[in-house]
Amino acid sequence: MDQSKFTRIATQLMDVIDSQYGKDAELESVMILAAVKRGGTTRLHYPASDDTTIHEALGMLDWARERLLTQQGGGETAVKRAV
Repeated sequence: MDQSKFTRIATQLMDVIDSQYGKDAELESVMILAAVKRGGTTRLHYPASDDTTIHEALGMLDWARERLLTQQGGGETAVKRAV
């Protein structure tokens, strides 16, 4: 599996976090959402950091959903801006 898409997105996110918060900030919770397709089947994977509670994970998903729904434009462009 080519991991370059994952690596590119993770790197972009860390660059944004570093530029907005600086090196002294701490990642409190991390959750990754990935759709993986093999053959005709797509499966969703959503691991989170060990200290992330179910309520934190659901809150992050709710926030991301609302953010994506309120973006100007649509499709891929809205997703890229949300990062």
